[in-house]
Amino acid sequence: MEQLFVIPLTNVPQRFTIELAGVAYIIVCKWNGEMPAWTLDILDEVTSQPLIVNLPLVAGVDLLAQFGHIGIPGKLLVYTDGDEFAPPTLDNLGQEANLYYLVDA
Repeated sequence: MEQLFVIPLTNVPQRFTIELAGVAYIIVCKWNGEMPAWTLDILDEVTSQPLIVNLPLVAGVDLLAQFGHIGIPGKLLVYTDGDEFAPPTLDNLGQEANLYYLVDA
C-alpha cells in the first residue's frame, strides 16, 4: 500500500525542514526566472550538505527517479489540477499545482 503526502509549498521562496520516510531533510524552493520554473533543493538536515540542487518542478515525472543513489525512498510528483502535465506557474504553486511525496507504507 502506498501513502501520499502533500509537501506544503507556497508561491513564495521558502526553506523548511521536513521528514521523508523517517529522515529529516531541508527543502529550499525558489522561483528561477531564467528557466522560468520553480526549483527545489534538498539538503541533509544534519550537515546542511546539498543532496539535490536546482531541480525544476516538472509535472508528469518522478523527480527522484534520477537520484536513486541518494537513498530517498519513494517518489516526488508535481500535479496541477486540470492538467497533470502543466508545470507550476509563479502564481499557482501550492494552490492548483502541488508537490506530492508518494511512499510505500
